[in-house]
Amino acid sequence: MVISKDYLTPNDKVLFVDDFLAYGNAAKGIIDLCRQAGAELVGMGFIIEKAFQHGREVIEKEGIRCESLAIIDSLDNCQIKIRE
Repeated sequence: MVISKDYLTPNDKVLFVDDFLAYGNAAKGIIDLCRQAGAELVGMGFIIEKAFQHGREVIEKEGIRCESLAIIDSLDNCQIKIRE
């Protein structure tokens, strides 16, 4: 991900929202980008989280709030198990 320093500054607060959270690679990129710019990353939100791929752990380890609308615990045996 790339953003001009003209558009992300130390005065900015960032809320990152994405469709899927899996291993947390996009999240790591945003965390790094915000740190480089000096911006405050206030949280991350996802529509669907694949909990079995542990991306949330990457985000929470950094002390960042993480929310998901739906959490999938498993895709074993071609069945979707959604957390209640």
